[in-house]
Amino acid sequence: MATIKTDDVFSIASFDPSKFTESFREFAEKGAQQSKDAYAKLKTAGEEAGKTLEATVQTAQAGSVEIGLKAIQETTKQVAEKLAKPSKDAAEKAMASFKVA
Repeated sequence: MATIKTDDVFSIASFDPSKFTESFREFAEKGAQQSKDAYAKLKTAGEEAGKTLEATVQTAQAGSVEIGLKAIQETTKQVAEKLAKPSKDAAEKAMASFKVA
């Protein structure tokens, strides 16, 4: 006949709820702390990415303003050269086209 073991590891008598509660609490606290750390890292990375994007946009904006100003200066220079070259009559004719009727 088979003998019944009284020191079975799965028996209800060997289950200690206080140890389970402590283990579960430690597990939950560790998980919460890891989540907080991960969130902090994600938040920092997001802020840094935002600052980088903002700096890039400002640089692009400054560059486009500079290009626009150079284009205006060059166009003004070319127009002035074209108006200065012709004779007096041609210059007066060109200026007459700019007058408001």
